[in-house]
Amino acid sequence: RASNPSDHAMNHITTILHEIGHNFGLRHSKEGSAEYGDISGIMGSSYHIGNTRQERKGFNGAKSWQLGWYGSQTLTMFAGVSGTRRLCGVVDYDLGGSLSNHAVVIKIAMPSASDDYYVAYNRDAGFNSQTNEGHNAVMVTRIPTSNFLQPSWLMSKMYFSGSLYLTETSTSDETIIKVRDIDPFDMNPRCAYVDIYPQGASPPSCA
Repeated sequence: RASNPSDHAMNHITTILHEIGHNFGLRHSKEGSAEYGDISGIMGSSYHIGNTRQERKGFNGAKSWQLGWYGSQTLTMFAGVSGTRRLCGVVDYDLGGSLSNHAVVIKIAMPSASDDYYVAYNRDAGFNSQTNEGHNAVMVTRIPTSNFLQPSWLMSKMYFSGSLYLTETSTSDETIIKVRDIDPFDMNPRCAYVDIYPQGASPPSCA
């Protein structure tokens, strides 16, 4: 993909990584109608605090899934299936061998819906310490099922007890994503615990 950013923009590592992301097949990270609106990661807009550009951030859940970097710590769940999962940030990926029953990204496949949904914990630490949105939140992004190489949309930023309802197009059945708990700030790694279950069913009984 050809890119033509300004000379000034190319002084910033996030601009360089954004353009490299396009060459990996990534599109922009949207929020609402804003093309670059999801500023939690590199494929959204760059962000400044005063004159300081915020450079230390990674990719959102949908982009992380597309890149395939965390394959051993990703999980696909289908609509209608219940479970509680421990979600850890991408900054803790290298701790995978010491963590049990966890994932970095969960894909929720909705067979009769137009989109698939990606659930990730946006831990504000390490190389992601300057994420500009959804600090230490469970983030849900979506990409059209029929064309994976489309922009992602940020759907929700959830903290403790936050929830999101996803609806199947043909049946109107709903899948609930609910944040059961998030570890205290002083824990390392700090992870989130997420219940995923069909509307009308009881939440999973244990983590």
